[in-house]
Amino acid sequence: MKRSGKSGFSPVALQHIFHRAKDKGVIFYTLEDRLVYYTLAATKTKAAGAVIYAASIMFTHIHMGGTFPSLNGMSCCLRDIDTSFARMYNLRYGRKGRLFEKEPGSSQKTYPKQQRSCVIYIINNHVEKGLCEKAGQERWSFLAYAFSDHPFSEEVNTKTMSATLRKAFRLVDRRVAKNSPFKYEDLDRILPNLNETETEQFVDYVISRYALINYNAAISLFGSLEKLQEAVNSTTGSDFDIREDFSGPKDTPYVTLCNLGKQEGWLGRVQAMSGDEKFARIVQLLHIRGMTEEILKKFFHLEFKVVRR
Repeated sequence: MKRSGKSGFSPVALQHIFHRAKDKGVIFYTLEDRLVYYTLAATKTKAAGAVIYAASIMFTHIHMGGTFPSLNGMSCCLRDIDTSFARMYNLRYGRKGRLFEKEPGSSQKTYPKQQRSCVIYIINNHVEKGLCEKAGQERWSFLAYAFSDHPFSEEVNTKTMSATLRKAFRLVDRRVAKNSPFKYEDLDRILPNLNETETEQFVDYVISRYALINYNAAISLFGSLEKLQEAVNSTTGSDFDIREDFSGPKDTPYVTLCNLGKQEGWLGRVQAMSGDEKFARIVQLLHIRGMTEEILKKFFHLEFKVVRR
């Protein structure tokens, strides 16, 4: 594990984990990708005795901030998450080899001010990438779940909910009780049978029940939930020990590409496309406003150079 700083590992210090694709490209294309990774992270960190203060799932990388009982335990936990996800992801998309960089980046935050800045930085990643104005508006920054267990969906009426949704909720409860993550095949059986409202309710239920983040731990750094929210909304935070480039293009074109790919039916085939098919799509997509070669390279995992006339 690539660690910054010279101080020894401390089980009470906040560890900032940053992990991206080995080619710095897109990993999380679909809702299923995010749910599988989220439930893996929740179950593996719980089994490792970690306390997670903040997390963000981006298109090309993830952030987590938390405490771990030991350096070896943290390394094993993160390796287990990455290899387990890569195995399922590769089977899903017909790819081979490593998915993430060989080692995640790790930065230790010992002092309360450092820890608060780190939590703010992680939560605000979506804001920095132009995906929302405030972190609470973005599901995968997870801040909204500190205030509600269904922030992005209608409250479920247990008396009138459909049998399909009820069955899906019960499966979530069983998996949580066993500390077992969801697999792609589980979601393939569930999601196609839910309507749009039920899908949002299901996703909220999964995130709330698996409870990756210990909000009480995060709140303890700020004094109250309101002060945490105020701090997140008033500053972006920083972590100079984590080398993440915010100077490049925003992530909003990834949203456009994912929506278009889903609409046209090719999103789930990006990894399996031939180089020629990828390049043909890239040439078409370059005409979309705001699209850049850098974004398309990362989205399609393809090195290319378009000669413009």
